[in-house]
Amino acid sequence: MRSQIDLTGYWRGRLSLNRTLGVRVPPVIERDFFVPLPWNKQVEDLRWPGDRTVLANDVRPLQNQNFRAVHRAFNEGVIEYRRTVEVPPTGPGTWWLVFEGSNYRTVARVNGRRVGTHDGGHLAFEFDITRALRPGANELAVTVDNLRRETACPQAQFNWMDYGGLYRPVRLEHRPDPFITHVGIMTRRAGRTWIAAIEIELNRGCAAELVLRVISGRCRREVTLGGSALFRRAQVRCEGPVVWEPGRGGLSLCEVDLRRPGGELLETRREPFGFRTVELRGRALQINGRPIRLLGAALHEYHPVFGNSVPAWQSDLDVALMRHAGLNAVRAAHYPHAQSFYSTCDRAGMLAIAEIPCWQFNERQFRRGAVRELCSSMAFSLTRQLGNHPSIIGWIIQNESKTRAPGAAAFFKAVSGAFKQADPARPIITAESSRVPLEHLGIVDQRGEPPLAMPSTVGVADILGINEYSGWYHGDAGDLFRVLDAYRRRLPRKPLMVTEFGAEG
Repeated sequence: MRSQIDLTGYWRGRLSLNRTLGVRVPPVIERDFFVPLPWNKQVEDLRWPGDRTVLANDVRPLQNQNFRAVHRAFNEGVIEYRRTVEVPPTGPGTWWLVFEGSNYRTVARVNGRRVGTHDGGHLAFEFDITRALRPGANELAVTVDNLRRETACPQAQFNWMDYGGLYRPVRLEHRPDPFITHVGIMTRRAGRTWIAAIEIELNRGCAAELVLRVISGRCRREVTLGGSALFRRAQVRCEGPVVWEPGRGGLSLCEVDLRRPGGELLETRREPFGFRTVELRGRALQINGRPIRLLGAALHEYHPVFGNSVPAWQSDLDVALMRHAGLNAVRAAHYPHAQSFYSTCDRAGMLAIAEIPCWQFNERQFRRGAVRELCSSMAFSLTRQLGNHPSIIGWIIQNESKTRAPGAAAFFKAVSGAFKQADPARPIITAESSRVPLEHLGIVDQRGEPPLAMPSTVGVADILGINEYSGWYHGDAGDLFRVLDAYRRRLPRKPLMVTEFGAEG
């Protein structure tokens, strides 16, 4: 069975702030830093020279949500964490260093040996550290760099807090060999019968037995899968399961036992999921065959004390507050949120939309194959890590990018394809600026008409999302209806969704 060493607590830290700051502070700050928590929330009382403006601990946005350059620079840096960990003797198997999220570029070393590098915030990743470990005390060193990069995802120009460091849990994990790397579950309905299509991936192909149990309402089904394949698949039919419903929830459970051919139990995975369907019928989004009207909020992963290390109990309160306001949906903007947030939505029956941080991409990103591969990889990883949450009803592939520019069509076709490869069931959504140029530039057409050229994402997205801040950046609030009417005339059969609106409008 798996065993874990939780690495929550204080690590020795060495923080180097962005070298362009010019702030009268030591170039390096050495102190203990708590993990998981962004370092931005743990440094206090730094001031701009000759000014009383406090730079530390928070960013104060201006109009258009664009931060002062000095605040951006202050919240960027490179931090090195160190910690000594006692590793007990274990039997056969492998040791892994598991990160649930860090921002942005992470380099890990064990006893001075480099064990892995990862680019990207918000998603979990892990490194095999078996060969670097030794009996007894081991020195862990993790360097995290959150400097903005034009070729990253998100790219350098984005409008939310650039929290840095290890902001989600970190742990050491000992695993048997073989072990289960992924359990994916998709559900569909055939008359009165529900079917759970289950795919299980092992770390390697080998002779092993898998015993699957689906537990839901009156349904108690068990299936045994033999063989030696890397991937094992089963179709489990259920009569009378709990059906996950908007506003009510209703979770089911899939348990998977991994056994050696002789019967020895190696590990058990328990994966919550929900029996429900999501589909588009004409212009209507249907949950379990019934049309639903989405009324929602866009939510950032932000807390005034914890930053983006939002505790699960706070997510419970946030979702409860949204439900109290009469909302049934939430857009987890503009990046993957913690697993605990989507679990809250699962329990509460709150509909959720998840996305990768492709925010205001342009020709510079479109013409770089490495950026396209990075975004496609993030899309695939997002569906693998979050795909079993029944609350998630769609994936957003981009937000306010120059989707009418050269190269945009091929770029987002690749990203959309990565989503569809991993999850063919949920709809793909694109969040478009309603006008050209972007409304964030404050130079817009006052007639309330969309541009003549449709965005290239119309052909690769199932739902066209529209961001329209009538009455804030331009015009009056009533322009929103004129914009929607104009899009409907031009795209009479396309499902439309208002993905952002309001603010000071």
